[in-house]
Amino acid sequence: MVVDWEDNTLHEWDLASRRETRSWSSPLGEGNRAFSPDGRWCLMSVSHPENHGTSIQELATGLEKKLDRSWHAAVEFSPDGKLFALGGWQSPARLMETATLQQLAGTFGSAWSIGFSPDQKRLLTGGNGTESVILWDIESHEQLLILEGQGSFFGFTAFSPDGNIIASSNWRGVLHLWQAPSWSEIDAAEQDPK
Repeated sequence: MVVDWEDNTLHEWDLASRRETRSWSSPLGEGNRAFSPDGRWCLMSVSHPENHGTSIQELATGLEKKLDRSWHAAVEFSPDGKLFALGGWQSPARLMETATLQQLAGTFGSAWSIGFSPDQKRLLTGGNGTESVILWDIESHEQLLILEGQGSFFGFTAFSPDGNIIASSNWRGVLHLWQAPSWSEIDAAEQDPK
């Protein structure tokens, strides 16, 4: 997907043929966008005097549903597309069901960026300050691990496809890489009564 900021249009391209396959109108304003893995949904959070807030758009029909009037620094779909996460520096990150647009119980810390683990059991939130990235258990909402780094405003956070590496970049463009603990190490930490 490509966003044309001049006419606020989203464009989908077939990389093999190098041809545009579809395009959609996008809300006015710069912001954050995420596409569901199946290409059905576009999650948008924009900041513009005439259009401020977060919405989800069904790309086949163009129908758009406003989720709230807040701008979110982080928007992301889970790998299976059944959930999406919204986060911001002034409000805690939250999970929502894509099919129902209902918020799941519980919240996570504030987030400049969000990443789902490949198995969808863990959530990463990119922070502000010395707590660069926090690893959360999605089901219990418990904080599992804090990863420290240099700088602040970690605006990109993700797991590698195999789940073994965590990456996050700060506002200066410095990329931090951490070897992810193995699932057995995480399970052992969860069982520790400390």
